[in-house]
Amino acid sequence: MRLDGVPVRSFLLEVFPEEVRESERPQAFMGDQFELSGVPPGRNQLIVTVDGGQRAAAILDMGPGETAFLELTASPGVSLTGRLVDAATRAPSRAAYVSIPGAGPTPTSEEGRFTLHDLPAGQVLFYAGPGPYPGTLSPVQSVRLLPGQDNDLGESAHHAP
Repeated sequence: MRLDGVPVRSFLLEVFPEEVRESERPQAFMGDQFELSGVPPGRNQLIVTVDGGQRAAAILDMGPGETAFLELTASPGVSLTGRLVDAATRAPSRAAYVSIPGAGPTPTSEEGRFTLHDLPAGQVLFYAGPGPYPGTLSPVQSVRLLPGQDNDLGESAHHAP
C-alpha cells in the first residue's frame, strides 16, 4: 500500500462479497503489506482507507485456495455521476437507488441522474435497484474510477423490477 509513492504505516481494509454489498468486518493492518485469509471465493470488492481518509479500491475475483498480489495507490475521494435507465425501455429510472460498496445508497432524480461523492479511486462494483435496503440493489457493472478527477459513467442500464 502506497501513498504518494511512499509505503503507508497502517490502513483499514474492507472486503465486500459481490452479492452481499456490506463489509463482513473491517480489518486494521500495520505496515504497507498484508496477507488476508478467509476471503470468500468469487468476486469481492476491496476498499482500503489510510490515515487522512485517502482510499483505494480493487475488485478481486478468486477461486478457492487461490492467492493474489495487488498493488494499490491511495488518493483523495472522487465522484461518479451518470444516468440510470431501464434496460428494456431505456426510460430514466426515477426513484431508483445507486451505490458502490462502502457508500450509502443514493436516489436518482426524475431524469435518472445521480452523483456519488467521496469514492475510492480504482475498480469498483456499481449497484442499482428499486430501494435503499439490503437485497434491493444488484450489481450492474464494474467501473474504473480515476484519481484526481470527476468520473462520468454516462448512461447505465439496469433491469428494473
